[in-house]
Amino acid sequence: MRRWGRRLVWLGVAMLFVVSIAWLAISALLARREVTAIKADMTSLRASVNAGDLASAKVTAHDLAAHAHKAAQLTGGPVWSITGDIPYVGGPFKSVQQLTEVADQLGRSVLPDLLQASDELDPNQLRSGASGINVAKVAAAAPLVHRSVLLLQDATNRVNALPAKTWLSTVDDARASVSTSLASLHGELAGLDRATSIMPAMLGQKGEKRYFIGIMNESESRGLGGIPGAFVIVTFNNGVASFNHYGSDDELKNVNSGVKLGAEYDKRYANSDSTKFFLNSTISPNFPNVGKIWAATWEKFSGEHVDGAIAVDPTALSYFLDVAGPAVAPDGLKVGSQNIVELTQSTLYSKFGFNDQADRKAYLLDIASAVDAHILQSQSRAADLVKAAFKAADERRLLIWSADPTAEQVLQTTSFSGVIPTTPNPYVGLAVTNGAADKLDYYLDRSVTWSRTGCGATRDVTVTIKLTNGAPKSGLPAYVTSRYDTNAAGKPAGDQRLQAVYYGTSGGGLSSVTVDGKPSSVVPATEAGHPTYLMDLEIPAGATKTIVLKLTEPAGTGALTLLEQPLVRPITMTINDAKCG
Repeated sequence: MRRWGRRLVWLGVAMLFVVSIAWLAISALLARREVTAIKADMTSLRASVNAGDLASAKVTAHDLAAHAHKAAQLTGGPVWSITGDIPYVGGPFKSVQQLTEVADQLGRSVLPDLLQASDELDPNQLRSGASGINVAKVAAAAPLVHRSVLLLQDATNRVNALPAKTWLSTVDDARASVSTSLASLHGELAGLDRATSIMPAMLGQKGEKRYFIGIMNESESRGLGGIPGAFVIVTFNNGVASFNHYGSDDELKNVNSGVKLGAEYDKRYANSDSTKFFLNSTISPNFPNVGKIWAATWEKFSGEHVDGAIAVDPTALSYFLDVAGPAVAPDGLKVGSQNIVELTQSTLYSKFGFNDQADRKAYLLDIASAVDAHILQSQSRAADLVKAAFKAADERRLLIWSADPTAEQVLQTTSFSGVIPTTPNPYVGLAVTNGAADKLDYYLDRSVTWSRTGCGATRDVTVTIKLTNGAPKSGLPAYVTSRYDTNAAGKPAGDQRLQAVYYGTSGGGLSSVTVDGKPSSVVPATEAGHPTYLMDLEIPAGATKTIVLKLTEPAGTGALTLLEQPLVRPITMTINDAKCG
């Protein structure tokens, strides 16, 4: 009897084992069906959100959450838990169990918050009147987005803690895919989290906010992009915008801002009078410095305090007009995405004579007013206007500085800040400044090829810079070609003088420099911890100058950071880095 008793026990254990294996197989199959449904729902959800169909998005999200919860139930019992704890064998089972739990958490917690936030940020409801934003809705969405970011970070950490390699590659691939997707979603939401945290205050939810907007003219280059050819003072009161003053550069030309930007800045830009001469206020590509100069300049001129500064160029405006359609100038001219850049930075120099520049600048202010009002009152989808803004910011064509340290700290984590970061990352940048006060940079082409060799703590870097003056040798208005530099005498119309500044990796050093194959010299300095090398160049019309710098730089940590100065013609960057294991 004892023998039979033991046999029955072993038989029971065997049956339990067989049933457990069967349950693992069946539940895995059922869970797989649920996961397949989740993937389909995710595709539908993304399409609905992108189309602005929040009603369909809510239905799909509810279905997705139900499938995620079912998958978690199927893989959440004791059989899965026990199997997952078996050394080696249990790896894939534990990963599947954790992945379905994460999906369930996201479906029950994150999705509802995000859908509610989407309701608050619905472009059809976010407008406030003809020229405002409903900041109360932005403020209501902020805590929902923030909570979602925290939950996503927790989910990402849980997934990343799972083994990257088990004996089942399909599970490993699923883990890697989920990790990548979560990281991407977290990155997108983190940006939205930062924006919603500062937007209500910046848009005057608790009192009027005033901003200085500088409009760049990139036919005459400065480190930030172009000269500030015009400016606008805008106020926001509980999200409603009012454009209070339009002015040309002449209005602020000789105002000494009195702002102090530190010893490094003073040494680097000692000869530019950038804090005293408005047209040179954009000499540095580091926008927070420019913003401080503009704010102090306006306060010195008008007595009005401003809460921040915004830089925008005609190319950025073209992105908004591509969404909103053309504006109409007071004389009936349609100003749209296809003509605003050429019109404002080239055509008008032919339309107005050498001695009619005051009229040209007044006409530009009329265009600016018409374009601003048109974009602000556009009935286009807010989401498309936001995409245009991010595109412009990524190209450094739309930049924002805040006088509020908390808001500025947030801005400096975004592409809108225009900050030159103090970073150990490998760094490459080029900024040119017009040295003749002409308007020939409309025709300037630039390229940088950065090549790095070696895999040690220090690396050899070769930088090849090509600057091409594409201006025609004849036919341009005198105002465009007239030069006011000390080298101007005897130079043909169309010839150009530029100061080109290369920005390198922190801790690097220059070994040699050549211009068109001949040894040359530079003026070294530093900015934001980066070594800079300035070269003074004369470039005849139609000619190309080729600069080659040989450097030794630290390997750095993290990804290569690029400084791409915005001008009318985009810069071409080519990166050739050594592949190191």
